[in-house]
Amino acid sequence: MDGASRARPRNLTMETPAKQTSRWNARTKPEDRVPALEKYAYALGAVPLGTGMQVINRMANIVLNMGLGLSPALIGVAIFIFRMWDAFTDPVMGAISDNARWKWGRRRPYLVIGSVLCALVFPLVWLFGRGWSHQAIFAYFTASTLLFYTCFTFFSVPYLSLAAEMTPDYHERTHLISLRAFVNKLVAIGVGWLFALVTLDWFEDELEGMRWASLLVSLVFLVFGILPALFSRERFHKQAMQQRKTPLVASLRATLSAKPFLMLVSMVLLMVMATMMSNSLGLYLNVYYVCHADKAAAAQIEGWSATAGMAVSILSIPVFNLLSRRLGKTRALAIDLWLLLLASLAKWVLVNPAHPHGLVLSAVLQAPGLTGIWILLPSMQADVCDWDELNTGCRREGSYSSVFTWFNKTGLSISLLLANLILVVSGFEVELGAGQRATTMLWMRILYCLIPVAAVACILFVLRKYPLTEPRCRDIRAELERRRGVV
Repeated sequence: MDGASRARPRNLTMETPAKQTSRWNARTKPEDRVPALEKYAYALGAVPLGTGMQVINRMANIVLNMGLGLSPALIGVAIFIFRMWDAFTDPVMGAISDNARWKWGRRRPYLVIGSVLCALVFPLVWLFGRGWSHQAIFAYFTASTLLFYTCFTFFSVPYLSLAAEMTPDYHERTHLISLRAFVNKLVAIGVGWLFALVTLDWFEDELEGMRWASLLVSLVFLVFGILPALFSRERFHKQAMQQRKTPLVASLRATLSAKPFLMLVSMVLLMVMATMMSNSLGLYLNVYYVCHADKAAAAQIEGWSATAGMAVSILSIPVFNLLSRRLGKTRALAIDLWLLLLASLAKWVLVNPAHPHGLVLSAVLQAPGLTGIWILLPSMQADVCDWDELNTGCRREGSYSSVFTWFNKTGLSISLLLANLILVVSGFEVELGAGQRATTMLWMRILYCLIPVAAVACILFVLRKYPLTEPRCRDIRAELERRRGVV
């Protein structure tokens, strides 16, 4: 880096108050817009991303516990192990891609490598035998998922890093991530119907159904994983090729010392843990409390909940884009969180055996809040990359994206482990079917509602102190372009 790149501006560090009197023009400059083909090709990469992140989490308990009788605690330990491994490989991959000097870009070659590896490995996850001991199934499932998520890291980290590099514009980043979220919602609808698919009469059991479904997942990786590699453009590639390579430890130290980023990932951690613990408990409440252990009926409710919820999510995407343009990301996120708080409180009434389809309404009420969070938080993370360049002179999208996903996956690992342990501690026994103890169901309902309410309250507190407001980000971009020119 040259001296100009290393120099710290005197008036734009994080501690300097943003110019609250400045007003943004919500229009994006034509040169900052991502071309349609590039934008949609990137968004379609969310198909393998969402599939890889959701399918195993969703289907592990259905196949292993409900189908084969493995203890929820054992499944929780397996998920914790492979998800924590997945989380710890992300920063390594982030540093590798940040320091890559491929002529095709820092990210795109890894999208191709990761897609092909995932397609080859995913079907292997479900090849354990029905007659194996529970310990043998646990060992095989853990080992095969460790292998799969190692391959998945080659795809997911470069893919998520790419969004921050495709445009320097504050609002265009939100629009790009909104399209990614739109595709991810469509994936979630499909994943929501997997329960119904694998329990069809065509298959001997859930395991056979999942084996056939895994072939479809492999095809998804091969087709949709390569599209962003073919059509996306890395606008900061030329600049990155000239900057000095940063070792992993130094990169992580710089990333974890960025105060706005730490505030952001604390919100991510809280949200992921609350959502996944609530969803895990909700699955069991659906099957064993609302539907009295009728898995076919529960699968239909699960599918319709996913479909209705994601339909509302899709409709709410342009609403949050508009709110972000009119109010800025932080104010839009505050509105989003209050909506989610109210929806979480409503769960207590809507989880009712007398009205099974109250679960569908619950999914509809939660959908806007969950959608806004996963549009705005990743877009805010892209703004942190500009803040970092201002203070260090380096572009580290891979490091920030990987640590962002590290907190995401760490929260996921811990929450799924805790959710399965809650099942055991509460006295849940799959052999009892619909005859679960009343106290077991009561505590599961209380936690199903209370956990997300507590998390949202904490996030609202952190958000009040978040410094990268819209005027602030505008000032940062102006100073960067004064220093190194327009990208």
